[in-house]
Amino acid sequence: MTNDKDLSQMVSDPAIAVLRVDKNGETLLDEKGVKEKHGVRPDQIVDWLGLMGDAVDGIPGAPGIGEKGAVQLLEQFGSIEAALEGWEQVQRKTYRESLRDHADQIRMSRELARIDLNVEVELDLKALIYEEPDPKLAYELFSELEFHQLTREFAAGAAGAAGAAGVAGDSSQKSGSTSSEKTGEEYRQTSSIADLEKLAGKIYDADRAAFSLTTDKSGDLTGVAFSVAPGVSEYFDLEGCDNRQEALRILGEIFDNGLVEKCTHDHKRALYALGRLGITLENVADDTLIEAYLLEPERSKLELPILAAEHLDTAIKATDKLIPAQEADVVIRLSDVLRGKIEEDEIQFDFQQEKLEFIYHKVEMPLIPVLYGIERAGFRVDADVLAVISVEMAVEIEKITGKIYELAGREFNIASPQQLGEIFEELNFEVSKKTATGKISTSRDVLDELAAKYELPRLIIDHRELSKLKSTYVDAFPSLIDPEDGRIHTTLNQAATATGRLSSTDPNLQNIPVRTEMGRRIRRAFIPADGHVLLSADYSQIELRLLAHITKDPVMIETFRKGEDIHSRTAREVFGAKTSEELKETRRLAKIVNFGIAYVIGPYGLAQRVGISRTEARKVIDDYYRTYAGVKKYMDELPELARKNDCVVRSVFGRIRRMNDLKSKGPARSRAEREAVNMPMQGSASDIVKLAMLRVAEALRKEKLKARMILQIHDELVFEVPDDEAKLTVEVVKHAMEHAAKLDVPLTVDAGYGDNWVNAKP
Repeated sequence: MTNDKDLSQMVSDPAIAVLRVDKNGETLLDEKGVKEKHGVRPDQIVDWLGLMGDAVDGIPGAPGIGEKGAVQLLEQFGSIEAALEGWEQVQRKTYRESLRDHADQIRMSRELARIDLNVEVELDLKALIYEEPDPKLAYELFSELEFHQLTREFAAGAAGAAGAAGVAGDSSQKSGSTSSEKTGEEYRQTSSIADLEKLAGKIYDADRAAFSLTTDKSGDLTGVAFSVAPGVSEYFDLEGCDNRQEALRILGEIFDNGLVEKCTHDHKRALYALGRLGITLENVADDTLIEAYLLEPERSKLELPILAAEHLDTAIKATDKLIPAQEADVVIRLSDVLRGKIEEDEIQFDFQQEKLEFIYHKVEMPLIPVLYGIERAGFRVDADVLAVISVEMAVEIEKITGKIYELAGREFNIASPQQLGEIFEELNFEVSKKTATGKISTSRDVLDELAAKYELPRLIIDHRELSKLKSTYVDAFPSLIDPEDGRIHTTLNQAATATGRLSSTDPNLQNIPVRTEMGRRIRRAFIPADGHVLLSADYSQIELRLLAHITKDPVMIETFRKGEDIHSRTAREVFGAKTSEELKETRRLAKIVNFGIAYVIGPYGLAQRVGISRTEARKVIDDYYRTYAGVKKYMDELPELARKNDCVVRSVFGRIRRMNDLKSKGPARSRAEREAVNMPMQGSASDIVKLAMLRVAEALRKEKLKARMILQIHDELVFEVPDDEAKLTVEVVKHAMEHAAKLDVPLTVDAGYGDNWVNAKP
């Protein structure tokens, strides 16, 4: 007898059933009952819980999927493993990305939900008799464990409950304070204008202040906490203030004062909260989010409580409205610790021009307001164009579906890896790769291999790609258009990638295909405001230019300095092209080799991409390294140099990435060595693009041009420009980008403008 859904996994007709008791009476759940109650079979309950998670039991599940999504995925795939194998076939973007990005967490969640039936348990019936808990002991226990809701529940009945009131917090009080004898911390809450004026005076006298903001669900500011010294913090409750306008005036003067150095956690979030009120934020010198990210760019958890525990051995206690006061105190202490670590950094590599301090102070911190401006500007999208594309894609998908059924000999669920595998078996396709459960794999690499022999796998690839484009972009974008301005506002994540690249989410505008016709059609729906054009400026071969600069290879450097085509040079030197016809045939291959070498491609990978044997691929790579000997020397030496430098790899401008697997063995070591060799190029490219964004923003201000930067995609910047300023803006943007950094080879930028995103490409 239980209402716990976890135990439904034990149901087995006719021996085991679950008796549920609730306000509607008693319900006996057999296998059919479990299916009717939860939407899945008893043998799927563990996978269901693994996907949806269970907050009560501390099971994280798959982010963004939930109960209904878990049922839908299990209806489609049958199990977690099949869903993880076939994530590309999932129609809903949120589910698809969750399966792709959180496979380990999903599997862990499944095992957390699984009931171990082989544990020996000694049952003491007397111990099962219910007794009321001792309120004093309960209060003391929950206080020690920091179970704050339970602490408050037992506070009234516990001895010394009056002392507990300060810990629990009283949200109705207008003014008050709390302190800790153990740490000497003193936090104060107020909603008085007089107190706020005194606080402002303390801030101006100190010249430096940490702050933490609180907002409601709609993003409106509800309060601000300031700390001007470690251990002392004051929280101003804006909701409790009886003169909100005067309070906002005083707060606005504090935030707008450029003489007061400020620090916070997540500067961009603060810009949004204050910007809604028309308050400007000046002289933010430190952002603990950015500091922590730069020191450990590979980590995903950058929340303030986690950083406080790691670096300060401090727990941010859940004390109601004094939480922001604790956060402001933590920020002022944490920023000193993290900035100190950044400033301790030293030069480690010959190609390194700057230290990490440069990246922090001259790149990442100044970039935050620029990113905020891009996000606020948004990108105009023509929903009518997308509607037409959606209909056309639906027709094309239907045609492909018919051809697939015809070749398969019957209808089946094309999105189901299991059913597709069955079709492959029926057609006697030779598939060497299988899933963890022993079933035929239908992953993209398997389909690519089969597509060389059979038409059906090629059609499956086309079906998947079109379906993904339709669901992820064409059908999703219209609902994401802001009704007030007709624009899509993406989020540019500054602390999300190990190489320093910006990522785009909600929605992701960086992954819209550019080389396929359908991708280009989608991009045509992105248009400028009336009376404007779109301007696109893109670095040309930036990673290969950085490869030349970092490796000091004389042949590469000479090629770029003379303005020659590096791919044609490789075609002649490596593939032996002599005539114009031979050059035309081999330049495409040379391009694949050039970019492949930059990513440390091996014979197998090159053979797959170019369509040659592994022996031929090995010869091509050897010939390449003979031509570009400096590249070979760099790639041989860098992994060992990184190992000697505590497994840290750097960009030209000082960005770091730690790769502990360089000291591992087997595949992990090989993968780390490839990533280590590539990181200086990738990291430096991201640095240059960010420096370019800063230079362009400053140049546009200096020239008093009205152009707005509205997107950054890898090595490309997109602008919305008034028609009459287009030509001048192209010149200003190109000059700023090409002079963003000084290398041994010139940086070149291709720029153009037009009436949509595609036509703006030069």
